[in-house]
Amino acid sequence: TASNIYPPPPLQQLYLKIRLFARSQNGRIVLAISSLVVISLLLTFSATSSLTMSSFNAARSTARGLNVASWNIAAINNNPFEYWLTLKDPAYKKLMEDLEAFIEEPGARDVTVGEVFKESMYKELEEDMSRAGFKDLDLVRSHWTNDFKSRPIVSGFLKDKALGAKRLTSMPDRITNTISVVGTNEPALRPTVINMYDSDLSSVEVWWPKWRTYIFDTDMTIPDKKEGSKTLKVHEMLQPISKAKYPAITEEEESISLPLQTLAHAIFDATLVYTLNLLSPASTWQP
Repeated sequence: TASNIYPPPPLQQLYLKIRLFARSQNGRIVLAISSLVVISLLLTFSATSSLTMSSFNAARSTARGLNVASWNIAAINNNPFEYWLTLKDPAYKKLMEDLEAFIEEPGARDVTVGEVFKESMYKELEEDMSRAGFKDLDLVRSHWTNDFKSRPIVSGFLKDKALGAKRLTSMPDRITNTISVVGTNEPALRPTVINMYDSDLSSVEVWWPKWRTYIFDTDMTIPDKKEGSKTLKVHEMLQPISKAKYPAITEEEESISLPLQTLAHAIFDATLVYTLNLLSPASTWQP
Protein backbone atom coordinates (compact mmCIF):
# COMPACT_ATOMS: atom_id res chain seq x y z
CA THR A 1 0.00 0.00 0.00
CA ALA A 2 0.94 3.65 -0.23
CA SER A 3 1.61 3.71 3.52
CA ASN A 4 4.47 1.28 2.94
CA ILE A 5 6.23 3.61 0.50
CA TYR A 6 8.93 5.78 2.06
CA PRO A 7 10.51 8.96 0.66
CA PRO A 8 13.40 8.06 -1.62
CA PRO A 9 16.92 8.26 -0.13
CA PRO A 10 17.84 11.46 -2.07
CA LEU A 11 15.09 13.41 -0.24
CA GLN A 12 16.15 11.98 3.09
CA GLN A 13 19.77 12.90 2.36
CA LEU A 14 18.75 16.39 1.24
CA TYR A 15 16.96 17.01 4.52
CA LEU A 16 19.95 15.84 6.54
CA LYS A 17 22.33 18.02 4.53
CA ILE A 18 20.09 21.06 5.06
CA ARG A 19 20.02 20.45 8.81
CA LEU A 20 23.81 20.15 8.94
CA PHE A 21 24.25 23.30 6.85
CA ALA A 22 21.82 25.28 9.00
CA ARG A 23 23.49 24.07 12.17
CA SER A 24 26.92 25.12 10.85
CA GLN A 25 25.53 28.56 10.01
CA ASN A 26 23.58 28.88 13.26
CA GLY A 27 20.68 29.58 10.96
CA ARG A 28 17.27 28.88 12.43
CA ILE A 29 15.60 30.81 9.60
CA VAL A 30 17.58 28.83 7.00
CA LEU A 31 16.53 25.60 8.68
CA ALA A 32 12.89 26.63 8.91
CA ILE A 33 12.62 27.73 5.28
CA SER A 34 14.59 24.75 3.98
CA SER A 35 12.53 22.35 6.04
CA LEU A 36 9.35 23.74 4.49
CA VAL A 37 10.81 23.11 1.03
CA VAL A 38 11.69 19.51 1.87
CA ILE A 39 8.31 18.92 3.51
CA SER A 40 6.65 20.23 0.36
CA LEU A 41 8.70 17.78 -1.71
CA LEU A 42 7.78 14.94 0.65
CA LEU A 43 4.08 15.77 0.42
CA THR A 44 4.32 15.86 -3.36
CA PHE A 45 6.07 12.49 -3.32
CA SER A 46 3.49 11.06 -0.94
CA ALA A 47 0.57 12.25 -3.08
CA THR A 48 2.21 10.93 -6.23
CA SER A 49 2.98 7.60 -4.57
CA SER A 50 -0.61 7.29 -3.34
CA LEU A 51 -2.00 8.00 -6.78
CA THR A 52 0.48 5.63 -8.40
CA MET A 53 -0.34 2.81 -5.98
CA SER A 54 -4.09 3.36 -6.41
CA SER A 55 -3.70 3.05 -10.18
CA PHE A 56 -1.41 0.05 -9.71
CA ASN A 57 -3.87 -1.77 -7.43
CA ALA A 58 -6.78 -0.99 -9.76
CA ALA A 59 -4.90 -2.44 -12.71
CA ARG A 60 -3.91 -5.51 -10.69
CA SER A 61 -7.51 -6.17 -9.67
CA THR A 62 -8.81 -6.08 -13.25
CA ALA A 63 -6.14 -7.97 -15.14
CA ARG A 64 -3.60 -10.69 -14.67
CA GLY A 65 -0.05 -10.29 -15.81
CA LEU A 66 3.37 -9.04 -14.84
CA ASN A 67 3.41 -5.79 -12.85
CA VAL A 68 6.70 -3.86 -12.87
CA ALA A 69 7.98 -0.50 -11.72
CA SER A 70 11.24 1.35 -12.31
CA TRP A 71 13.06 4.58 -11.55
CA ASN A 72 14.41 6.82 -14.29
CA ILE A 73 18.19 6.44 -13.89
CA ALA A 74 20.63 8.75 -15.68
CA ALA A 75 24.30 9.72 -15.48
CA ILE A 76 26.29 12.77 -16.45
CA ASN A 77 29.47 11.32 -17.90
CA ASN A 78 30.53 9.03 -20.73
CA ASN A 79 32.78 6.63 -18.83
CA PRO A 80 32.04 3.25 -20.47
CA PHE A 81 32.88 1.38 -17.27
CA GLU A 82 30.03 2.99 -15.32
CA TYR A 83 27.45 1.29 -17.52
CA TRP A 84 26.67 -2.24 -18.61
CA LEU A 85 25.22 -2.35 -22.11
CA THR A 86 23.12 -5.18 -23.47
CA LEU A 87 25.06 -6.03 -26.61
CA LYS A 88 25.22 -9.19 -28.67
CA ASP A 89 28.99 -8.99 -28.60
CA PRO A 90 30.88 -11.71 -26.72
CA ALA A 91 34.10 -9.64 -26.82
CA TYR A 92 32.41 -6.76 -24.98
CA LYS A 93 30.99 -9.09 -22.31
CA LYS A 94 34.36 -10.76 -21.84
CA LEU A 95 36.18 -7.42 -21.56
CA MET A 96 33.78 -6.12 -18.90
CA GLU A 97 34.00 -9.35 -16.91
CA ASP A 98 37.78 -9.50 -17.23
CA LEU A 99 38.10 -5.88 -16.12
CA GLU A 100 35.93 -6.51 -13.07
CA ALA A 101 37.97 -9.59 -12.17
CA PHE A 102 41.22 -7.66 -12.60
CA ILE A 103 40.09 -4.84 -10.31
CA GLU A 104 38.76 -7.25 -7.69
CA GLU A 105 41.70 -9.69 -7.72
CA PRO A 106 44.68 -8.41 -9.76
CA GLY A 107 47.12 -10.87 -8.20
CA ALA A 108 50.60 -10.82 -9.74
CA ARG A 109 49.39 -8.34 -12.37
CA ASP A 110 49.17 -5.64 -9.71
CA VAL A 111 52.50 -4.17 -10.80
CA THR A 112 53.92 -0.93 -9.46
CA VAL A 113 53.06 2.48 -10.84
CA GLY A 114 56.72 2.90 -11.81
CA GLU A 115 56.48 -0.10 -14.14
CA VAL A 116 53.61 1.54 -16.03
CA PHE A 117 54.37 5.25 -15.72
CA LYS A 118 58.10 5.06 -16.11
CA GLU A 119 60.79 7.36 -14.69
CA SER A 120 61.48 8.77 -18.17
CA MET A 121 57.80 9.73 -18.44
CA TYR A 122 57.93 11.44 -15.07
CA LYS A 123 60.94 13.50 -16.19
CA GLU A 124 59.04 14.60 -19.30
CA LEU A 125 56.02 15.48 -17.18
CA GLU A 126 58.25 17.43 -14.81
CA GLU A 127 59.64 19.42 -17.77
CA ASP A 128 56.11 20.13 -19.01
CA MET A 129 54.96 21.28 -15.57
CA SER A 130 58.00 23.54 -15.22
CA ARG A 131 57.31 25.06 -18.63
CA ALA A 132 53.70 25.60 -17.56
CA GLY A 133 54.84 27.60 -14.54
CA PHE A 134 53.98 25.11 -11.79
CA LYS A 135 55.88 25.78 -8.57
CA ASP A 136 57.54 23.62 -5.91
CA LEU A 137 58.24 20.75 -8.26
CA ASP A 138 60.88 19.44 -5.86
CA LEU A 139 58.05 18.62 -3.44
CA VAL A 140 56.09 16.93 -6.22
CA ARG A 141 59.15 14.84 -7.06
CA SER A 142 59.38 13.68 -3.44
CA HIS A 143 55.77 12.46 -3.64
CA TRP A 144 56.65 10.62 -6.85
CA THR A 145 59.86 9.07 -5.53
CA ASN A 146 58.75 8.24 -2.01
CA ASP A 147 55.11 7.37 -2.61
CA PHE A 148 53.39 7.09 -6.00
CA LYS A 149 56.19 5.32 -7.85
CA SER A 150 56.14 2.23 -5.64
CA ARG A 151 52.38 1.85 -5.27
CA PRO A 152 50.65 -1.18 -6.85
CA ILE A 153 48.49 0.14 -9.70
CA VAL A 154 45.23 -1.43 -8.48
CA SER A 155 45.36 -1.98 -4.73
CA GLY A 156 47.58 1.02 -4.07
CA PHE A 157 46.28 3.51 -6.61
CA LEU A 158 42.99 2.82 -8.40
CA LYS A 159 41.35 1.49 -5.22
CA ASP A 160 42.96 3.91 -2.77
CA LYS A 161 40.12 5.67 -0.96
CA ALA A 162 42.43 8.43 0.30
CA LEU A 163 43.19 9.52 -3.26
CA GLY A 164 39.47 9.69 -3.87
CA ALA A 165 38.89 11.76 -0.75
CA LYS A 166 41.65 14.16 -1.79
CA ARG A 167 40.17 14.49 -5.32
CA LEU A 168 43.62 14.17 -6.87
CA THR A 169 42.31 12.17 -9.84
CA SER A 170 38.59 12.95 -9.95
CA MET A 171 39.00 16.74 -9.94
CA PRO A 172 41.25 16.98 -13.02
CA ASP A 173 39.25 14.28 -14.80
CA ARG A 174 36.03 16.24 -14.31
CA ILE A 175 37.62 19.37 -15.81
CA THR A 176 39.57 17.86 -18.71
CA ASN A 177 37.67 14.74 -19.75
CA THR A 178 35.26 16.35 -22.23
CA ILE A 179 35.53 20.09 -22.91
CA SER A 180 32.92 22.20 -24.70
CA VAL A 181 34.65 24.39 -27.28
CA VAL A 182 33.26 27.62 -28.74
CA GLY A 183 32.41 27.45 -32.44
CA THR A 184 31.89 23.71 -32.73
CA ASN A 185 29.43 21.08 -31.59
CA GLU A 186 32.26 18.58 -31.22
CA PRO A 187 33.81 18.57 -27.73
CA ALA A 188 37.53 18.24 -27.12
CA LEU A 189 38.35 14.84 -25.63
CA ARG A 190 41.28 13.98 -23.42
CA PRO A 191 43.27 10.99 -24.66
CA THR A 192 41.90 8.42 -22.22
CA VAL A 193 39.88 5.22 -22.24
CA ILE A 194 37.03 6.73 -20.20
CA ASN A 195 35.46 8.94 -22.85
CA MET A 196 34.75 8.77 -26.58
CA TYR A 197 38.35 9.43 -27.68
CA ASP A 198 38.79 7.42 -30.87
CA SER A 199 42.46 7.74 -31.84
CA ASP A 200 45.04 5.04 -31.29
CA LEU A 201 45.59 4.07 -27.64
CA SER A 202 47.18 0.70 -28.34
CA SER A 203 49.95 1.17 -25.77
CA VAL A 204 51.11 3.52 -23.02
CA GLU A 205 53.94 4.60 -25.32
CA VAL A 206 51.48 5.58 -28.06
CA TRP A 207 49.16 7.33 -25.61
CA TRP A 208 51.72 9.40 -23.69
CA PRO A 209 52.72 12.08 -26.26
CA LYS A 210 49.06 12.61 -27.14
CA TRP A 211 48.20 13.20 -23.51
CA ARG A 212 51.07 15.66 -23.03
CA THR A 213 50.06 17.63 -26.11
CA TYR A 214 46.43 17.80 -25.00
CA ILE A 215 47.21 18.97 -21.46
CA PHE A 216 50.10 21.35 -22.07
CA ASP A 217 50.11 22.50 -25.69
CA THR A 218 46.50 22.72 -26.83
CA ASP A 219 44.74 26.10 -26.85
CA MET A 220 40.97 25.93 -26.44
CA THR A 221 38.38 28.67 -26.62
CA ILE A 222 35.76 27.85 -24.03
CA PRO A 223 32.56 29.58 -22.85
CA ASP A 224 33.00 32.08 -20.02
CA LYS A 225 30.17 33.65 -18.03
CA LYS A 226 31.92 36.99 -17.58
CA GLU A 227 33.74 37.46 -20.87
CA GLY A 228 31.61 35.33 -23.18
CA SER A 229 34.59 33.18 -24.07
CA LYS A 230 38.28 32.82 -23.28
CA THR A 231 41.21 30.88 -24.67
CA LEU A 232 43.25 28.70 -22.34
CA LYS A 233 45.54 25.73 -22.44
CA VAL A 234 44.00 22.71 -20.74
CA HIS A 235 46.35 22.78 -17.75
CA GLU A 236 45.27 26.39 -17.12
CA MET A 237 41.73 25.16 -16.52
CA LEU A 238 42.77 23.06 -13.52
CA GLN A 239 41.64 24.31 -10.11
CA PRO A 240 43.56 24.21 -6.81
CA ILE A 241 42.20 21.70 -4.32
CA SER A 242 41.19 23.38 -1.07
CA LYS A 243 41.72 21.71 2.28
CA ALA A 244 38.75 23.65 3.63
CA LYS A 245 36.53 21.84 1.12
CA TYR A 246 38.38 18.51 1.02
CA PRO A 247 39.85 17.98 4.53
CA ALA A 248 41.63 14.74 3.58
CA ILE A 249 44.28 16.65 1.66
CA THR A 250 47.29 17.74 3.70
CA GLU A 251 48.50 21.33 3.88
CA GLU A 252 51.57 20.47 1.81
CA GLU A 253 49.46 18.67 -0.79
CA GLU A 254 47.12 21.66 -0.90
CA SER A 255 50.06 23.99 -1.61
CA ILE A 256 51.15 21.86 -4.59
CA SER A 257 47.71 20.64 -5.59
CA LEU A 258 47.98 21.80 -9.22
CA PRO A 259 51.13 19.85 -10.14
CA LEU A 260 50.26 16.99 -7.77
CA GLN A 261 46.84 16.43 -9.33
CA THR A 262 48.47 16.62 -12.77
CA LEU A 263 50.84 13.81 -11.77
CA ALA A 264 48.05 11.69 -10.26
CA HIS A 265 45.95 12.35 -13.35
CA ALA A 266 48.72 11.16 -15.68
CA ILE A 267 49.26 8.01 -13.61
CA PHE A 268 45.51 7.33 -13.61
CA ASP A 269 45.17 7.55 -17.40
CA ALA A 270 48.38 5.58 -17.98
CA THR A 271 47.12 2.82 -15.70
CA LEU A 272 43.81 2.60 -17.57
CA VAL A 273 45.51 2.43 -20.97
CA TYR A 274 47.87 -0.23 -19.64
CA THR A 275 45.00 -2.24 -18.15
CA LEU A 276 42.82 -2.25 -21.25
CA ASN A 277 45.69 -3.37 -23.46
CA LEU A 278 46.62 -6.02 -20.92
CA LEU A 279 43.13 -7.49 -20.96
CA SER A 280 42.23 -7.15 -24.63
CA PRO A 281 43.85 -6.40 -28.00
CA ALA A 282 43.36 -2.77 -29.01
CA SER A 283 41.66 -4.00 -32.18
CA THR A 284 38.93 -5.44 -29.93
CA TRP A 285 38.43 -2.79 -27.25
CA GLN A 286 39.13 0.16 -29.57
CA PRO A 287 38.13 -1.00 -33.08
